[in-house]
Formats: sequence, C-alpha cells, structure tokens
Amino acid sequence: MITNTIVAICTAYIATGHPCANGKMPSIHHTIALPRWYPLNSRVIIDGKEYLGEDRTNIKYNGRFDIFVEDKLTAITFGKQLKTVEVISDVDVKHIKQ
Repeated sequence: MITNTIVAICTAYIATGHPCANGKMPSIHHTIALPRWYPLNSRVIIDGKEYLGEDRTNIKYNGRFDIFVEDKLTAITFGKQLKTVEVISDVDVKHIKQ
C-alpha cells in the first residue's frame, strides 16, 4: 500500500438517494467522495478519522474530498476547509496531474 499525504479542500455532502460510485449506499461519517484520480475504496485519513473512498466527486469539484454527513446543516456548518489528507491505496498518484 502507498500513502500519499497532501493538503486539499474538504467539504461535506448529504444523501441524494442514489448509490455511490462503487454501487453501495453511503454511510454517515464513513463514506468519502474521492477526486477521480484515486482508486475507489482507497482509505482516507483526515483529522485522525478514517473514511472509505466509496464515491467520486462531481467533475466540477474534482480535487476535493467530500465527506458524507447526516444532514444539510452539518454539511453547511462543515463548509469548505483546507486539510491535510492521507490517502492509502495501491496506486501512487504523485505523478498524475492534479
């Protein structure tokens, strides 16, 4: 496994009623939407909390990490934050244009 540590924009999102990109329904404070260059099911650590990359960010927000939360107020309160993000996957993405 390869760990990539970066500083990235993190946001939060809520249920749309649709499954994630991996076909499963998202789980609160467990599912994270990944930038498109990371493989699905990568593990992501933000502020000491581990998430599973089960979804993809919208193409217009590619590059962000989007945490699945329980409601709109939580998402709005979270806002847009710059965070240190560790991505653990089987692919080294440092050479990919981000």
